[in-house]
Amino acid sequence: MIKIRNMQVDFSKIKFIALMISVGLSAALHAQDKKIASQIVNEEGEGIAYVAIGIPEKHFGTNTFEDGSFSLPIERKYMEDSLLISAIGYERKKVSYQVLIESQPAKIILKVNPIALPAITIRSTRLADKRIGTKRKGSRNNFSLGSPLKGLTVAMRFGDIKKPLRIKEVSVSIGKLNMDSVQVRCRVFAVDPETGLPGKDLLQENLIQTSSTKRAILRFVLEEAFWLDQDFYVGFEWVMTKQQYAQLQAAQERYPVEFLKDIYALYPDLKPYINENKRVHFRDSTNKVLQEKVLTREQTALLRARDAAAPQLQFKILMKGQHTYCGLPLTHNWERIPHEALISLIVQEEP
Repeated sequence: MIKIRNMQVDFSKIKFIALMISVGLSAALHAQDKKIASQIVNEEGEGIAYVAIGIPEKHFGTNTFEDGSFSLPIERKYMEDSLLISAIGYERKKVSYQVLIESQPAKIILKVNPIALPAITIRSTRLADKRIGTKRKGSRNNFSLGSPLKGLTVAMRFGDIKKPLRIKEVSVSIGKLNMDSVQVRCRVFAVDPETGLPGKDLLQENLIQTSSTKRAILRFVLEEAFWLDQDFYVGFEWVMTKQQYAQLQAAQERYPVEFLKDIYALYPDLKPYINENKRVHFRDSTNKVLQEKVLTREQTALLRARDAAAPQLQFKILMKGQHTYCGLPLTHNWERIPHEALISLIVQEEP
């Protein structure tokens, strides 16, 4: 009898110890503020800026800051998934989300992966400059680019390429900046042969321009000869600094807009857009407006207050278009937008 009672007491102790271990693990997660922080670096130990990190099929992720650092929330529902790490000019890398949380690495190393473009034969030395793309110089309309830390990109297709051309300069019109400066990265994508949407990066270098004015035409000059003989996309994304991220976080905390979730749930099969008049338009897959929700004065005032407090970037647009898309290159998830971005190129081609 005594032995049995001792066994029962020992078993209770074991359960108590197991409970304490569980509580300790939970406390450890809370002690980390539910975030994992690290830095993406090259083989020399230098931070790599604006690297995309995420779980493609779950639309969960972020971009690194200018020093290669990043942070991600700890969410148990992703413990069985892997993060894909992708940077221009580097090999892609997969890391277990759970292993990343458990190991807490200070640095993650990426190896260089030069992009090899197919050779193009140029038969003539008489090359003339030519401007292609959206040639109109101005527009009163804007398209807001959200989720800058997730690498949201606006891309426009340049098609009907019948002869080799060299891209010399890329231009895009931006407006409505409410911060000291903004950095925009230019990317060139191949056309995905299966979907016809933006595919792999063709540029190996980061092309970044900074603007400190409320309206600007950003020009990206390609110093090295860059020739293409097939259709391609030119894209732009906002690369946010740590200071701007802190400003964004403060604005979201001060002006919560949780009511938008309930409004978006009204028509779950349609895509919601908030226009400049703070009306929610619900569009189908062809971007036709099928439903509209007019916000209350209080909701509109809250949205305007958050917009004024948070960093903003808008692209100047024409109201109608068929060649511009918005999406996440890491996930290959793109949607056509019902506008045309003001993007133009200076190219050279054989006569």
